[in-house]
Amino acid sequence: NTFQLDPAKSETILPVHHSTKWTPDVKISIASKSEEAYYEDQLADKDIRVYLDRSMVDGGVGGGAVLMNGEEVLRERKFYLGSDKGHTVYEGEAVGMILAVQLIKEELKERGGRQLTMALGVDNQAAIRSTTSFQSNPGHYLFDIFHDDLRSTLPEADGRKLLIRWSAGHIGIPGNRAVDKQAKRAAHG
Repeated sequence: NTFQLDPAKSETILPVHHSTKWTPDVKISIASKSEEAYYEDQLADKDIRVYLDRSMVDGGVGGGAVLMNGEEVLRERKFYLGSDKGHTVYEGEAVGMILAVQLIKEELKERGGRQLTMALGVDNQAAIRSTTSFQSNPGHYLFDIFHDDLRSTLPEADGRKLLIRWSAGHIGIPGNRAVDKQAKRAAHG
């Protein structure tokens, strides 16, 4: 084997499993400048606000999500993916999105399943764009899980879509600060 490749350590990229008539169950918003993203976050009037992040620290990769009420963390989730030799921060971001849907599902259940408005703050524009992509890429199977979980949370007849907004990092958005700490804890295992 000239390239010394180990098939056991290669990702099998499966085709995207959405139907050809699939329409995304999300709406995305990416501000043109970080200052605009900050103001959009401050003016947001969504009932449920969840933020997610990923981290690669000391050789580990993890993802996290926090449910916020203003500057207060109401719920949080984290997941350690493993070593950075076998995982990427992009996978950590996708896992954070899956965790975010779990938090939304729990909050909807606690509030009696009412039709509430929801927003997800993400500081990675590539991950945001992947939520509406119909292409098969490395790690895309995680976005398929994200959409499957979201569909089970928001039935199609419901008509609601999850707003995924770019929340620029390191500009003072409380949800970003809180989830950054959670993702770093996740990356430590």
